[in-house]
Amino acid sequence: DGLSQGAAAQQAIGMLIDLAGRDDYRAAGASQGAADSNAYHWDTSRCTSLGVLRDTEGPNRFSAGGADGEQRLTGKPDAKDGVNQWGVFITR
Repeated sequence: DGLSQGAAAQQAIGMLIDLAGRDDYRAAGASQGAADSNAYHWDTSRCTSLGVLRDTEGPNRFSAGGADGEQRLTGKPDAKDGVNQWGVFITR
């Protein structure tokens, strides 16, 4: 498990932007536009992370449950502990 394909954690920004092609996205753990834990410096900074996956053409396949033509927040903006706050998944 790890961060990949437009995922971020620990007060970071992760982006995957793909402008063409047929893609088969496969990853485990926090991936494909996800935002994960910010526990490392959360108590002192209250700084969150941003994960973004943006794919403009397909067809595509996503192992984390996304689909072509979908636009959604993958995070929990109201999380008080900074965990999984801001993730964005946008496909054509």
